[in-house]
Amino acid sequence: MLREVAAGNPVLVLQNLGVASVPLWHYAVVVGFDSSRDALILRSGEEARKRVSARHFAYSWSLARNWAVVVVRPRRSQSPRLPMRSLRRQRDSKLPNEARRPLTAYGAARERWPEEVTPLLGIGNISYAAHRLPEAEDAYRATLELNRT
Repeated sequence: MLREVAAGNPVLVLQNLGVASVPLWHYAVVVGFDSSRDALILRSGEEARKRVSARHFAYSWSLARNWAVVVVRPRRSQSPRLPMRSLRRQRDSKLPNEARRPLTAYGAARERWPEEVTPLLGIGNISYAAHRLPEAEDAYRATLELNRT
C-alpha cells in the first residue's frame, strides 16, 4: 500500500475503528505518509490531512482484513477501459421508466469485463439504494473476492 501511495496513487481503505466484536466501519483514503513520525496521512471524514500513527492505522486496518482499493488515473490503468461515460449516464438516469437501466448496464459490463470491480460496485450500490440487501451483499462480496485473487 505504501508503494502505491509513494507512486502518487491514493489508496481507499476500510478500517474498523471499534473492536473486532463491535465493529465501527470507516472508509478513509491514504494520501501520504510521514516516515520521520511513523505516521500515515489520511483523508478521513471532513479532515483532509489527518495524521494517524502507523501502529494505530495497522491495527484498525487489520481488523478490516486489510481491505484496500488503489485509485489510479484512467490513463495509467493497465486494465481494459470500461465505458465509464455510458455507465455514468445509465447510473444518473432519473426517468421512472428507465429505473432498471443502470442495473442492466452494470450487469452487461460485468459480463463483458469479469475481472473489473466497477460493475460489481455499481450493482452493489444500486441494489443497496433499492433496499435489496441480499443482492447488494452478493455484489460486495464478489468485489472482495475479485480483489483477493
